[in-house]
Amino acid sequence: MPLLKSLLCVTTLLLLTGCTFFGQAPITGYLLTSTATPYTLDLNNTPVVTGAGEGTILRIREPFSGYGLYTELNSNAIADIAANHGMQKVYFADLENFSLFNIWRTQTLILYGE
Repeated sequence: MPLLKSLLCVTTLLLLTGCTFFGQAPITGYLLTSTATPYTLDLNNTPVVTGAGEGTILRIREPFSGYGLYTELNSNAIADIAANHGMQKVYFADLENFSLFNIWRTQTLILYGE
């Protein structure tokens, strides 16, 4: 009986952690993904700033044909976001990802600077 419980626990754990797949940046899940990560980890001598600007890409994928058709709208290029928000210096950035069934995906780049 303890062997059966252990096997059930291991199987459940493998099934629950197996809903992500790699190969795209960022890591996305099959059902729902919401992550926020720093764009860089090197924050040595980085000042604390209050100015922020963001840019979002919306990606919609066609899931039925198998050809990998998708469209992306907007831009999250660092220079575009900085210019749109009047920033002269960018110190660091965060990247937020949201995905629903890997069909609807948004990537938001948040810049911090002056």
